[in-house]
Amino acid sequence: YILARNACKKLRARIEPRRYNGAVFLGLGGICVKSHGGADATSFANAISIAVDMVMQDTNKAIRSGVAGFAQSGPAGIVAPQQAAIPS
Repeated sequence: YILARNACKKLRARIEPRRYNGAVFLGLGGICVKSHGGADATSFANAISIAVDMVMQDTNKAIRSGVAGFAQSGPAGIVAPQQAAIPS
C-alpha cells in the first residue's frame, strides 16, 4: 500500500460516487440520468449537472448522427453471411 498510496488516492477521487452519481439511459428521445437511491444532496446535484452538460453539448444529436453513420457504413471487417444454396 505504501508504494501505491498516491495511485489509490487518485483512483478513489476519480470514482467517488458523490462526484459521479447517476447512470445515463440511452435510446430515449431526451436526456435521462437515474440517480442512485442513497444519493445525498451533493451527489444528486452532480447528477443534475451531468444532465445539464449533456443538454448543452447536444448529446442526443451526436448519438443519433453516430448511430446513423454506423448503420450506413456497417462495422468494419464484418461481411454479411452468404445464403446457402438450396438444392433443387
